[in-house]
Amino acid sequence: MLAAKGPPGSGSAPEDRMALAGSGEATIDLSYWRGPHGPRPLLALRGASPPSADAVSEAVGRLAAMGLDRVFTEALDEEAALPFLQAGFSVAEELVVLKRSVGRFSRVPRERPAKPPARIVSVDQNRYPEISDLDRRAFPEFWSLAPEGIEDAVRATRSAVVLVAEGMAPAREPHRPLEGPLLGYAILGIEGRTAYLQRLGVDPRWQRRGLGRALATSVIRLARKSTASMLWVNTPTTNLGALAFYRSLGFAPLGRPLLVLHMDLVSGSGLGDGS
Repeated sequence: MLAAKGPPGSGSAPEDRMALAGSGEATIDLSYWRGPHGPRPLLALRGASPPSADAVSEAVGRLAAMGLDRVFTEALDEEAALPFLQAGFSVAEELVVLKRSVGRFSRVPRERPAKPPARIVSVDQNRYPEISDLDRRAFPEFWSLAPEGIEDAVRATRSAVVLVAEGMAPAREPHRPLEGPLLGYAILGIEGRTAYLQRLGVDPRWQRRGLGRALATSVIRLARKSTASMLWVNTPTTNLGALAFYRSLGFAPLGRPLLVLHMDLVSGSGLGDGS
């Protein structure tokens, strides 16, 4: 499985969030990760400073009063995670952050033919339901996205492009369709000088055949034509296959991992297994 989940502010678009606690440069918002089984509460930070422990406790109290039984945070660096850990949150997942240059003189990975043959095209929201179906197959159910979640990922940055890999019948067999028209997809987000590989997934039936590389290479080419100079991605520390894949594309890991935290609001403690 290829995993690309980013940027760290993923979840509902800012205009769809509700302020829970804090103020100014350290606000805690209620956001949502919109999966196929309904929205899941997600705490997102707004501002340049980490919130206080008191603000975290206030946010947790408000969520409990709303009748919610569990909550997760967006991916946080260690400084931002500290007040949440002090308030009783625990680590659900660690994400490695990687980046590569997409500046004018950066290199594009060498093309390799995908098997089966596929064409990479950009699509609009009309394909989001189909993309969501693929996303559920490509990612663990807990982190898969509903069509609304796909839209959230697209809206997370100032501009974005959704690419899909569509199956193509071999020239000698033009009337023989593949098992499904959509084999994989990727979302590229652009925010000024920074680009994000928001999501990259390939149908498990067609993995390890060059489709992920073809999609990622197309993302890199588009990022090089944008205003961005650097392309970022993150993936779980346990996904060694994805880490090797991104390294092969010229990405390099950075510093300490980001932390996704969680809390059981009923017992007031972190959940044991993240489910």
